[in-house]
This record gives sequence, structure tokens and C-alpha cells, in this order.
Amino acid sequence: MNKVICLILLIFACNQVSYALIKVDMIRGGYQSQQKQERFLSLDARGLASENNKVVSLENYFQMKYFGYIYVGQNQQKMKMLFDSGSDTMWVGSKTCNTCRDSGINTLYDCIEQNGCKYTGKPIETINYSKGQVDGYLASTVVNFNNQNSASSFDFNLLLITNVKNLESYDADGIIGLSYSVNYRRQDSRNPFVKELFQRKIIKDESFSIYLGFKKDDSEITFGGINQDKVNPGSNFIYYLVPSLQAQFWEVKVQGLILGSQTYDISTSTTIVDSGTSVLCFENSVFDKVQDFLQQNVNGLQRKDLYFTYKCGQSLPTIYFTIISAEGKKYKYSIEPEYYTIKLNGECIILIDLCKYNNILGEVFMRKYVTNFKYNYKDNSDAVGFALSIADPKDNYMNDSDSQQYTLYFILGGVGVAVIILIAVIIYYFRRKKIKQNMLKQNNSLYQKNNDNTDISSKS
Repeated sequence: MNKVICLILLIFACNQVSYALIKVDMIRGGYQSQQKQERFLSLDARGLASENNKVVSLENYFQMKYFGYIYVGQNQQKMKMLFDSGSDTMWVGSKTCNTCRDSGINTLYDCIEQNGCKYTGKPIETINYSKGQVDGYLASTVVNFNNQNSASSFDFNLLLITNVKNLESYDADGIIGLSYSVNYRRQDSRNPFVKELFQRKIIKDESFSIYLGFKKDDSEITFGGINQDKVNPGSNFIYYLVPSLQAQFWEVKVQGLILGSQTYDISTSTTIVDSGTSVLCFENSVFDKVQDFLQQNVNGLQRKDLYFTYKCGQSLPTIYFTIISAEGKKYKYSIEPEYYTIKLNGECIILIDLCKYNNILGEVFMRKYVTNFKYNYKDNSDAVGFALSIADPKDNYMNDSDSQQYTLYFILGGVGVAVIILIAVIIYYFRRKKIKQNMLKQNNSLYQKNNDNTDISSKS
């Protein structure tokens, strides 16, 4: 009996520990607890509408992507969007799309007249990305930053995606393109997103700014101005002119790249500022120099598909860029390793990649510097401005996740030890009980035998 009970207890304990380990594996794989999910989703878009601007809070996804929410259609369907200063089109997945969910596009929009949506009648349009493409039809529908303030809603042309091909997983429902201009090959005469907002008097300044933090939920994009609370006290914006009115992207004239004691002239390369790119990205000739520098200064360096990995626990060098301002002055911008490295699932990663045509100052750069994209900066010129951010690498929520993970391992280990001790105590208890029962039986048997012997001798 004791063996059966112990076996049942052991199976129960193993099931509990296995369940806990499955939960740990899910957390390591990037899943959040239901409580955390509800907390972040309850932020909604936080369309913090003021008289002068619209602010959308952004979720930080492993320091790799930042997502915010908008509301589409008269029924205000909540859509999780990537705000991308490196592309020119707003799109969401159509309800008729059979390939969208394969790329993480899970919330699909049903374009029907009762919901304020109508197709423009334009033929199908294709958007090509560095990896993959999307196809869809142009439609017009109602868009809102806030599901509680209908005054901020506006009609906008967007692409309803009906097919996705070889697109990397965005884990979002769509993209809002915020590039400097719209590709002239587009089928309509739409303006850039921010220009549309300004012309419709939804915002009062023809600009937007982006703050990317290290915490899970402190990042934001501000349409129509700058949130000075996100700028480091004592830091001012320095602006850099977009070189050409014919440019499609938000370009800045980066003159030099400083790696250790070596300065490289990269002024002949095009450099763009792109909130849709997670890494620092360099075109071929510049990337070769960066890779050589890393190989000489970083132990255990390995090239992966989109980044480098390296041996954890070592000091990495700071990378510098020099940029010529609108006033003709040269400024140096530093990117320390805590801004261009992350640790994910126990692997140390350098967020630097190869780009075919351009250098890109992506989210790595924008975590260090609040970025203001501004039309009509001065004398009909447009510009990009940088100011030191309040974002602190010490606030990296992924470090908290690691600590919580190790704490969870410690707790599980303690639970495991406690279960083993409990089982040992139970086994010991039942064995002692069994021994006592056996001894009692032997004593009773001996007593009975003695009684029998006494009776015989008395008869004789």
C-alpha cells in the first residue's frame, strides 16, 4: 500500500514540476503572462489627444520592434501597427487574405460600406520589401488614434492586403508608412501620412517625433510636435537637412564613421533614419569595415542572418557617427554597446546588419536620441533633428525578465527539493508504521503462544 501511495505522490509531483517547466519554456520563448498581456493591451493606443498633437504609446518587443494601436472603420476595430519612417504606405490585412496569418497578421479588416469603407476601384498594388512583398487593393476608410474621441477621426486611403509572400513575421496587423515622400509610382496622389494630418488640421505642426525607451511601455510617437519630457535635460535638438526634395526617405548627410582610432569617410553613401529597422545597417563597402573592426575587437564573433552573436561578458567598443548640421557644423553621435547589443534567450547579440543600398540609423540609434522628423524646418527645407534621450539601458525590461526567469528557476528548484523531502518523509512514515504493525503482530503472536503453553502445563 505504501508503495502505491508513494508512486501516486511521485507522479503528482513530477506532473507539477513538468507543468512549471513548460511555463518557464513559454516565458523564455517570448510569451507573456496573461496579466502582463492585459496590462499592456489596456493601454490601447492611448491617443493622448491634445490641442496640438496626437500621441500613440508604443509597446517594446524585445528591443527589436515597437508597436502602437489605431482604430479603423466606423466600428473602431483595434489594429496593432508598426510605425515605419522607412516606407510610404499604410496597410492592414484584409478579411479576404488567406496568407496573412502566416506572417503574424492576425487581426483582419472587413471592408464593407456599413463600416465606412469603400474600394477606390484602382487595380491591385504591390509593395516590395527587402524581404518579401504584399499585394492589395486601395480603399478609403475611417482611421482614429483614439477610440474615445471621434473628433480625431479622419478618412484615409490605405491598402487592404489580400496576399503576403515571403514576408518576415511582423507580429502586427499592419504598417503606417511615415517616409519623407510617397513613391511617384503609386496609383493615387496621396500625400505622406503626416502631411495629410497637417492639411486636415488634425495636427498643428507638420512633424512627428519618436521616443524609443528600454522599458516595456514607455515609448511613444508624437504627431504634431515633440514631448520634451522624453528629452534629456540640457539637451537641444540639432537639425540636419534632408539633402534632396526628390528624396523618398528621411536622409541625413553622415560624413564619418569612427571605429576605434580609425575614421572612415562615408559621405558618398546614403544614410536614412528608419524606425522600421531594428539595427544599425550598413551598405556593402561600409559593412566590410565594420565587420573587420568587430572581428578584431570582439571575442567569439559569429555572423548570423540578421545580426552578430558574441561571447557574453566582455566589453565592446563605442561606435561614433559625425553628421553635418543644417548650420554647417559637425556633431559627433556616440552609440555605446549597451544600445547596440541585447541578450535574448541566453545569447548575446550585436544589432548590426548588412544593407544592400543604404546605411540605416535604425531603432538602435533612436533609443539613444529622440528623433524629430520635420517638414518646413527652415526656408522651405525639411530636416531631421536629434536630441539626447532620457532612455536608460539600466531600465531594460529584458534584464528584469532574466531576473524573473532565474528567480522562477530558483523557486522551482526549491519546490522540487521540498517535494522530494516530502516524499521521503511520507515513505519514512509509512515504513515506520509498517514496522510497528509487524512488531505488534509478532508480540501478539508470541503472547498467544505463551498463553497456550501455560494452559498445557497446568493441565498436566
